This record gives sequence, C-alpha cells and structure tokens, in this order.
Amino acid sequence: MRRIQWKGVLAVVIMCLVLAACSDTSGPASPTPIPTNTTVNQANAQATDSPLTAIASPQPTTSPAGAAAWSLVVVGDSIPYNSPEDCPGCTGFVDRYVTAITKATGHFVKVQNLSQHNGLNTDGLLKELQSDAVRRDALANADIIIVSIGGNDIAWNINDDPCDGPTSDNPDWSKFNPTCAAAAAEIFRPKLESVYSQIAALRAGKATIFRTTDRYNDWIGWPGHDVPPEAISATHDLVDAWNAMVCKAAQANGFTCADIYHEFNGSDGITPAADLLAADYTHPSDKGNEVIAGVLAALGYVPTSTAANPSSAATMSAQATELPTAEASVPSSTAVMQFTGHTERVRNASFSPDGTYVVTAAGDGVPRIWDVVSGKELRQFKGHTNATDCAIFSPDGKTVLTTSWDQTVRLWDAATGKQLLLFTDNKDVVRKAVFSPDGKYVVNTTDDGTARVWDIQNQKTIVLFKGHAPGTHVNRVAFSPDGKTVATSGDDRTARIWEPRTGKELMVFRGHTDAVAGVAFSPDGKNLATASSDSSVRLWDVATGKELRRLANHTGGASGVAFSPDGKYVATSGFDDMARLWELQTGAEVRRFIGHTDAVRGVLFSPDGKYLLTSSDDDTARLWIVD
Repeated sequence: MRRIQWKGVLAVVIMCLVLAACSDTSGPASPTPIPTNTTVNQANAQATDSPLTAIASPQPTTSPAGAAAWSLVVVGDSIPYNSPEDCPGCTGFVDRYVTAITKATGHFVKVQNLSQHNGLNTDGLLKELQSDAVRRDALANADIIIVSIGGNDIAWNINDDPCDGPTSDNPDWSKFNPTCAAAAAEIFRPKLESVYSQIAALRAGKATIFRTTDRYNDWIGWPGHDVPPEAISATHDLVDAWNAMVCKAAQANGFTCADIYHEFNGSDGITPAADLLAADYTHPSDKGNEVIAGVLAALGYVPTSTAANPSSAATMSAQATELPTAEASVPSSTAVMQFTGHTERVRNASFSPDGTYVVTAAGDGVPRIWDVVSGKELRQFKGHTNATDCAIFSPDGKTVLTTSWDQTVRLWDAATGKQLLLFTDNKDVVRKAVFSPDGKYVVNTTDDGTARVWDIQNQKTIVLFKGHAPGTHVNRVAFSPDGKTVATSGDDRTARIWEPRTGKELMVFRGHTDAVAGVAFSPDGKNLATASSDSSVRLWDVATGKELRRLANHTGGASGVAFSPDGKYVATSGFDDMARLWELQTGAEVRRFIGHTDAVRGVLFSPDGKYLLTSSDDDTARLWIVD
C-alpha cells in the first residue's frame, strides 16, 4: 500500500466515560467478531495483523477501592492500534491513558481495542456503527470509548478531492489553498457528525465525558523525501481546515476537542513532528504516544454533565469515582406512524396545511409525499441532483417547495409531481426555506452566509440578507405570523431578525456558544425560540432581544424547535435521538418521544396541535400523539 494512502494520522479521538451518545459507501466487507477476552491495564498483544487481538487474563470486577472496573472500547483506524510493525516496542497511547486513569481514579480499566490496521476510513466506520450489532453492543456497554478516524480521508489521501482532482498519488501542492481545503473538509462533516451522534446515542442518558483530538501533520519534515516548500503551506491549510471541521462536528455533539496538532507541530502548526513520529513518519513514536495520552489525561475524567471546568486534578479524580445516575424519569411516548422509504437520513418533514399529508426531504435527493392516516407513500419528486434539505407545502397546499445541495430551489405540483419552477439564483448549498404567509414569496438559506428573498411569480431575487458571518451556514428560517419580519439562525452562533422588503437587519440574538440550528416564532410573534449545538434551547423577547428562559439540555446538541399552535408548549429535537415537549410557562419537560435510532433533525406540530412530526438520521420520519 502506498504511504500516501496509509497516512492514518489521528483525526478523531472520542473518549466517553460512563457515557450518556450519512451515507455509507465503503468499509470492511465483514467486520471481525469482537473477542470474548479483554485486556486489563495491559498493552494489546500484536503478534499478528488481526485488528482484534486480545490477551486472555483475569478480569477483575472491582478496583482496589471497591469500585466497579471500567470498560474501554477503541474503534477506528491504525493510530490507536499501535502495530509493532509501525512502532516496534512502543506502548500505545490507549494503554498509557488507561494507566493514567487508574492512577488518578483508582479504577481498573478493561480494554477492547477494536481499531483496525487496514486503511479504515470514515465511511467504513459508519458502516460498522450502523450495521454491526456486536460492535454497537460493545460500545453501548463501555464506560470509556476512543474513536480514531479521518486520516485516510484528508484531501491528500483521497481521489477526486476539490483541490488537485482525480488522483491522490502525487498531490499537486500548488492547487491547494484555504478555500478548497475547507471544501474538502466539509464533505466529511455530516459523516463525522453521524459518527459522534451515533456513538453518543448508544450511551444516551448516562453520565458522559466526551473528548476528541484534532489531526497532526506528518508531511512537514518527512525524512529522505523532497517535500517542496509549497507543501508546507498546503498541508498546513489542509490540516487547519480539517481540524476546524472535526472540532465543530465534535462540539455539535457535546465533545471537547483536544489539541494534538499543536503538541506535535508547534504553535505555528508547521514545526516537524520529528521524534514524535515512528520510523514510518506516519504513526506516533513511543514519545508521540506518550504526548497523546498526556493531552487526554490533562482533560480529566469527569462527565461533562456533572462537572464543568473542575478546578484541580484532585477535584477531577474525586468526582470521577462518583458518577451520577440518569436523569429523573419523564413520561415518554412511542410513534403512532413511521414513514419509511428514504435511503438516506431525513433532513426535514412538514405537514400540509390541513394536516392530512406529510412531505419529506432526505439525503437521497427524492422528496416524497405521505398519507398521514395510512403512512403510505403517495408521490415522489424527481429532478434534484444532490441531497434535498427541505420540503414544504405552500400555504394553499397546492404546491411543494424543495431545496437541495445542488444549489437549486424547485416548485412542484403537489397532486401530479410535475416540476413547475426551477430557481437557480443561489450559488451554494441551499438549506431551508419558508413561504411568506400570503404564499407570494420564498426565503431560502444557504451555506454562503446569506438568505435570499425571492418572488415566486417573477422568479427573481428581491432582497439578500447579509449579516451572518461570511461563508457560514445559515441553517433555518421562519416568517413571523404577521409576515412583517423573518428570522434566521446560523453557524456563527447567532439568530437574526430581518425586514423582508428591504433586507434591513433588525435584531441580533447572541449568547449561544455554538451553531444555532433551529429558530421559530411563537404564534403571537412576540417570542423567538432558538435551538443550538451547545445543547440549549432558549426563548427570547423579539422586541428587546432579551433572553427570557433557557430549557434543559439535549445531550450532544439541540437541532430543532417548534411552538404548539396554542403557544403553550415548545417541542425540541436533538442528537440524543429523541424529541422533547416543554411547558412554556414553567420551562418543565413534560414528555419525551423515544424510538428514533439516530439523531432527530427536526420537529413540528400538526396544524391542530394534536400530533408531533419528527425527521431523523435513521432515514425515517415519525408521527407522535401529543398528550
């Protein structure tokens, strides 16, 4: 295998302790079964190339202090595998980290190192997480989880990347720049978000500590190879863009991003890793493994749900041994209808104005209409050439509007499926859209930091909202009930209100610490609700911009929010695979809607307020009764 295809540099390490948590095109054809035996505070035996070698040894059930032993499961690529061929005689960072845990907390740690030395990429790991019940069970029962993935996906390792084109054999460094580097990284953000959210979901409701590490650069200073000067700048751009994407995806799901990059490559990011890399100048050396373990250990061993920013190592150790129980019980409901047929995650689902039909948009690029009573698929809309992100009925219910990653917005006849309009003014991925209350205008959001108001009859842009940080995703959009203002939410951690006729920015809502995914007006238009990847859902006064209330967290991040038609309740969706119902007056959680097997991306009340509609990464939309 060429070195450039085996540059399995650590891109993601997720550590979940007594843990609370798109498409797949490749991966191992038949995952190796998980071994029965596990190691306990010992390095994995590595006499063969099997990725699942284990040492048979006594399995203590309690630590010296009487506390139960913890279980650590590792999945991913060759970095945590620590092959003796890569680094003879080295002690891997997993085992060093285990030693640090035991020393700090007094707990024994049982290890199942299921990482693979076979060029595993993100798609391959996704396939395992989605289809391998044995591995999922191991993760679900782990107290600590480490994931290493992504080194085989970075632009210089893959073909057809946005930078130098169809081959990865000999990168043309002159073609790499920050713009294409960011585009190359963005391709993998949905996949890595899915990795994080799926793993987090397997331990939902349990005390959790989340960790991820960024990627180091092993091209700079590669001994015996003529690495041109332009490669230094190019690889720096690629690693910076990749790390920004990884950390963003991780933080959106509740993970803390540990900085390995600058430990290996200095504060400038271009210092050769030298003695931190093994002889192959790809995998960590013994010293490099020690550094990685040290970075992880420095972050402590306390679930983020119980102790934020502990003041000392002593505090961390003490708290780590007393892990909290799950949240207090809240009544839950199961779905009364499941809309099944999409082959990729359902990104959006909406009711018809009379509540008798549902329309869905999904990653498979084919929006569909469903009958609410029977759950039967009635119609497909074919024409988009990439994933669809939104599908909504017009106010009169006669047409359906869809948005797509193919940069188009399309209008369809709801009864026949015939395309009526193709809007091509957008120059980037189109996310969500909304009709004006009178049905004459549409506002759609894009990934270039803007939202666009356009006239349906003339098919022309009339206003462009510019205010969100340039190049950031504008995620959701909502018209006020009176049609006089528009609200948008973005990855720049803000929500904003605009005057749709002029494009004037009227109000900016600041306070979230991560991307704002969802936004909704209350029925009277006086309040705005926002849902964020920082896990919070917040209520704001539209007139003053003041934050009025903060609802409890969705583990791993909140993705959507909706008001009930009577304004008494707020429904939220999140990466904990569920939707939740909150009483607005008290802020109390009154019900959970449980059944999805992956992140819930959106939530919406039926027009009469009796039902809740959810869309999920598990490729389904579901209907629930609101008690």
